[in-house]
Amino acid sequence: MQYNYRIRRLRLSRLLLAQDARYPTSRIIRTFGKEIPMTPGLDSQSSTVEVQVTHNPLAFFYEAFTPTVTINGKKERKPWGTHVYGLPPGDYEVAVSYPWILSECGRNSVRFTLAAGERKTVRYCARFIRFIPGSIKVTG
Repeated sequence: MQYNYRIRRLRLSRLLLAQDARYPTSRIIRTFGKEIPMTPGLDSQSSTVEVQVTHNPLAFFYEAFTPTVTINGKKERKPWGTHVYGLPPGDYEVAVSYPWILSECGRNSVRFTLAAGERKTVRYCARFIRFIPGSIKVTG
C-alpha cells in the first residue's frame, strides 16, 4: 500500500510541476530577472527592433512549427514573419529557434547595442537541415 502511495505522489508532483511551467506564478516570474517592456514606446527615447523570421521555401514543413524569439532571456512564441518591438536603449541579445519533436533546433543569436531613437533589423533564416543553426544578422 505504501508503494502505491509513493507512485501516486510522484505522478501528482510531476503534474503540478508541468502546470507551474505552463502557468507561472508571479513569484516564479520575478526570479527570471528584470522585466523588459515589449511594447512600442511613445517617447523619443525608445528604440525599435524589427525581427524577421523566415525559412527556406523548400522547407515548407516548418510552417507547422511556431518559432521562439528570445530577447535578453524573455521567450515569446511568434509565427513566421516580421515582428516589431519597442525597446529602451541598451545592450540586447536576440535569439531565434524553432521546436522539433523534443528539442529546439536551428538556434542562433546575435548581440547588439541600441541607441536612443535607433532602429535595427534582425533577420533570421532557418536552414533546410534542421540541426544546423539558422543564419542571423543585424542591419541598421
